Amino acid sequence: MKVKSFFLGILAAFGALILEIIISVFFPQTASAPGGLMIFLILTVLIEELAKGFFIYRNSLELKNSQEIFSAALLVGIGFSFTETIFHFMNPISGNQEIVVLGLLGAFIIHLTTSGTMGYYLGRNPEKEFSSFLKIILLTLVIHFTYNGLIIYNWNYRIIFIYSALLVYTLPLFIFLLKKRKNA
Repeated sequence: MKVKSFFLGILAAFGALILEIIISVFFPQTASAPGGLMIFLILTVLIEELAKGFFIYRNSLELKNSQEIFSAALLVGIGFSFTETIFHFMNPISGNQEIVVLGLLGAFIIHLTTSGTMGYYLGRNPEKEFSSFLKIILLTLVIHFTYNGLIIYNWNYRIIFIYSALLVYTLPLFIFLLKKRKNA
């Protein structure tokens, strides 16, 4: 299950990339139009979170307990961020090496956190109704969009670091809450 979850993350990343390319080919003016960067950013985040969410949800239907679901979701996030990192190295970003490293670390943190959030929700809700799962997708959209917005529009290292640290803190909190629930 571990290898499968990791590869589902890779598959989600490729699916998201294909959809993002299609959008940029058919709507090339989107990113350059007034307000277009914001629209493109929203679409990109929406595509990425829905792609991960689809595979995390489908995968959770085969798993038995909340910790398996959470762990599998984290592996989807790791597979997704791993693939995104490969894409970055295939198409190097110009600029400061520190910015590139911070961006890649941030991508890892954001995908791990949003995937973990989805896994935590599915692990806590055994009925796994897809319509209610869409609510948690909305939360991950906000988390991911906020991070991307900080990167694109602010680039204040301290704020980005604090936001990233808060996101990283949620993962051990989720683990603690899942173990506490199991023991209750």
